[in-house]
Amino acid sequence: HPSPQYLVWYLLQKYLAEEVPSGVLQLATTVESISVKQEENLVLVTTSKRDDSASMNRNTKETITISGRVLIGCDGINSIVRKYLLEGQDPELQYHSKMMFRAVLPLDSLPEGVCPPAGTSIGYKGQEPGKLFAFRETAKDIVTITAMARFDDQPIYAAANRCATARKQHLKELFSGYPKNVQIMIDATPDSSILENGVYSIPVVNEWSKGNVVLVGDAAHAMTPGLGQGANQGLEDAIELANQLAPLLVAAADCDGNRSKLEDAIELANQLAPLLVAAADCDGNRSKCTAELPRILKDFWKERIERVKQVHQASASRTAVVNQTTSKDSKSDIGGNDPDFLTRLYNWKPTQHDGIIDSMAT
Repeated sequence: HPSPQYLVWYLLQKYLAEEVPSGVLQLATTVESISVKQEENLVLVTTSKRDDSASMNRNTKETITISGRVLIGCDGINSIVRKYLLEGQDPELQYHSKMMFRAVLPLDSLPEGVCPPAGTSIGYKGQEPGKLFAFRETAKDIVTITAMARFDDQPIYAAANRCATARKQHLKELFSGYPKNVQIMIDATPDSSILENGVYSIPVVNEWSKGNVVLVGDAAHAMTPGLGQGANQGLEDAIELANQLAPLLVAAADCDGNRSKLEDAIELANQLAPLLVAAADCDGNRSKCTAELPRILKDFWKERIERVKQVHQASASRTAVVNQTTSKDSKSDIGGNDPDFLTRLYNWKPTQHDGIIDSMAT
């Protein structure tokens, strides 16, 4: 099977954000409430601008209500959309006896020879099970650090609230006995660059959609970092969902006989938000198009859920094994008794949905 490729996360976010139409992406925004307007088949989301100042009065917040034909909840392990969808039956977070530390720093801040050549990662393990410090050049002239350590009891502090200097000091103390290059790496890392958090997961949600609301990524299946597949499975979700929605967009653009919109609709299908526009343009057939949404959303997650469950379980099992060992990392046990697991994992391709456009158009 092919080797996984490195891509630093914040650059991926940047590249994806650049493809979103201007004005669509709203940062520092909090979802206040979600509701459905059944008679018009609309989802209403009320948001406010986030303000972390202690003086902010919740009752004085200015809110905006946005309406859309579909709501895609890709809001992470603490998903607000999931809480709405599951109506109070939200799964409990599962702690995996581990803290993770991540950081980014420029390559030129390190002495020559400390970081391995691009495409190579170096990891150091000590005598404590589950403890690791690794680093690599993830993108040109950008170094990323991944470190982990066992903490059997759940963290009693909010790691995100620990000041930057304290986070760095904590990292230095945990890995004080590690080789010189590890100390150089930590010393060169900007305090504000270090992120620390506990390793949590949730069980895979049994049903990812209700009506025109659907979950993707960590909101539906947050997993451990044992296989490095959390973000990857979220990206697979996004691609599969876009492919499921594309026929609806094509049908909506074509239903008024205006073939000139076809190419635009296909392009927009890769940007999930413009589903609204295509549905609104389908003047005489809007109800037909939007009525398909619940079925399409359900088909999406039903085709995804078994693969995601397999990856989720393999990742949790891998984390449990790594937590108990100090030996060289071997991937021979990944997937248990399934010898083809890694091949399927890394050779994934989007599902083809031939014929859906014709069936919907008729």
